Amino acid sequence: MAEQQRSWQSFEQDNTYHRLLGVKVEGSGSDWARVKLPSTDTVRGGVHGSFHGGVLSALADIACLAAMHGQFSDGVRPNGTAELSISYLRPALGEYVVANARILKRGRTLAVIDVDISGPDGRLVAKSRVSYALRSVER
Repeated sequence: MAEQQRSWQSFEQDNTYHRLLGVKVEGSGSDWARVKLPSTDTVRGGVHGSFHGGVLSALADIACLAAMHGQFSDGVRPNGTAELSISYLRPALGEYVVANARILKRGRTLAVIDVDISGPDGRLVAKSRVSYALRSVER
């Protein structure tokens, strides 16, 4: 457990963009992750002071990568986001938003991940689907 906590601290702090946004991994499993993003001046800019849509899109991508974290090994490495779609359902208002990412299917070179983004009241504010590319590494 302590090793996983160090891994998530590295995920949050070693990436300049993750650090700038202030993302925190709240939980994860072999095929899912929950990532929280607090409301700050850096991330607001949407309608009525809500979270900026581009930030929500970035959060979906970050949550996808967190869910994929357990899928990487010596033989499989991340190769980047291949496609990302997002539907904004309502303004994301409140002290934070939470992205719940779940791997729907993982193939040899591509994984498909669903991401639900909710506000503090639990209401869905955005829904995203991400295709994430994988690459095999010769040993």
